[in-house]
Amino acid sequence: MKGVDLETVRKLLGHRDISTTQRYLHVVDDHMAQAISKIGDLGISPSSRETKTEKKTSMEP
Repeated sequence: MKGVDLETVRKLLGHRDISTTQRYLHVVDDHMAQAISKIGDLGISPSSRETKTEKKTSMEP
């Protein structure tokens, strides 16, 4: 949840019960895990991603 506490997410989403928020977050976690698995199959590491700007900057003398 990128550092945002569960109660704040619950309020933002308008859920009355925290269990509803937890249910949706579980679905998101599963989706993210599947996406990471697919990226890993391509030989791309999520932690080693760089933007074009970062690459250009690092290549300059």
